[in-house]
Amino acid sequence: MADHETGVHLLAPHLPLAPMRALSNVDMTVTAGCHAVIGANGAGKSTLLRALAAVRLDGVDSLIWDGRNAQTMSISERISVRAAVLADDRPVFALSCAEFVSIAVRQSSHHDRQTIALQHLDSLGIASLAAQDVRTLSAGEWAWARLAQASASEPSVLILDELDAAVDASACLRLYASARSIAATVIAVSHDVGSVSQWADSVWEIIDETVVHK
Repeated sequence: MADHETGVHLLAPHLPLAPMRALSNVDMTVTAGCHAVIGANGAGKSTLLRALAAVRLDGVDSLIWDGRNAQTMSISERISVRAAVLADDRPVFALSCAEFVSIAVRQSSHHDRQTIALQHLDSLGIASLAAQDVRTLSAGEWAWARLAQASASEPSVLILDELDAAVDASACLRLYASARSIAATVIAVSHDVGSVSQWADSVWEIIDETVVHK
C-alpha cells in the first residue's frame, strides 16, 4: 500500500486459532470503503479482526493503516486511528448511554466529553437513549450505542464484529451506512451473509483456514 493511500493492509503467514489450527498466508488489502468478512462459525473471523485491529499481533508480519505501520504505534496512537467494536460484554455497573459513549471522547473536560457524546448519539438517531442505563438497552439499542462510542473516537479505520446480529434487515443497511459516515475504511464481520452484497464494497471469506477475496 502506498504511503498516501487510505485503507488497511495485513500480511500474516500464521494467525493461531487453536492448537494445531491457524489462518495461513493472510494477505489482505482493502482501500477506503466498507468491506465484509464472512465464514462459518469457528472459521477464524474474530481472530482475523483482532489482527486487523492490532489487538493481537501474534503471527503478523505487517499491518498498515492509512500508510502507517500499526505495529510500531503506541497504544494512544492506535486509538487515535482505529476504533474496534469486538467483545459484546456490557458494563456490570450502572452507566448511562451518554457516559458509555463519552469514554471514547479524547477531550479532557467532563463537560466537553458529555456534550460530544450527546452529539454522536444524536447523529445516529438514538439521543433518546442518552440517560438510559446501558444494562437495560435492548440488543439492537446496545449495538447502536457501541457504534456511537466508536464514532466518538473519530477513527479513520473502523473494525466491527457482528454488530448487525441484533438488528433487522432495514436497520442493518442503516447501520452500515452510518459506519461509512464514521470512518473512511470499515471492515465488518457480518451475521447476515445474505445481505452483504447490499452494503459491502468487497467481501472476504474464510474457507478452510484461508482468507479469500470473493
